[in-house]
Amino acid sequence: QLPGQSDTLTVSPGFVPTQFGAYVFYFTATSDSTDANPNDNMLSKSIIITDSVFARDKGTPSYELNLASYSGVTGPGYQFANLFETLANVTVFSISIWLGPKTVVGTSIQCLVYDNNNTSIEIGSTDFYTIQASDINTGFLTLPITTPANGVPLSANGNYLGSIATYSS
Repeated sequence: QLPGQSDTLTVSPGFVPTQFGAYVFYFTATSDSTDANPNDNMLSKSIIITDSVFARDKGTPSYELNLASYSGVTGPGYQFANLFETLANVTVFSISIWLGPKTVVGTSIQCLVYDNNNTSIEIGSTDFYTIQASDINTGFLTLPITTPANGVPLSANGNYLGSIATYSS
C-alpha cells in the first residue's frame, strides 16, 4: 500500500458473541517492510451486546434532524438511514433516534425499515410523530413499529436500512 491508501481485512470465521456484555477488540498490523509510521499500527474497537438494542452511534450521536445541518440536501422532505447487518433471525419492535438541540420542534417524522435489496418497498414503519420540545430535552426518542403490528421480522445474514423521514422542510 502507498501512503494515504487503505484496504480491508476480513476475519474468517467471523466472531459471533454468545453472551450479552461489553467486548473490546484489539487489532495490530505488522509488515515485513519498513513502516514509516509504526505508531498507527494498533487499534481497539468496543461493542456492547444486548438483547434488544442495535445501535450505530458508538455511544456518541453525531447527526441531528435539521435540514440546515446538511449541505446539498433540499426539501420538501428528506430521509436518512443507517445500514444494519443481521447475523440471526430477529424482530424489530421499535426504532430509537437521538434528537439534538438543533432539532426543530413541530417536525413530523416517521421511522421506516427497508430491505437493502429492495429499498423502494418499506417492510416496516412507525406512525407519524410530531416532535415536542420535551423530546429534544430528553435527547432520545423511541417510536414503536406499528406496521406490521407484531414488529418487522428480519432474516439472518440480511442487510436492512433503519431510517428517519420527514416530509416537510
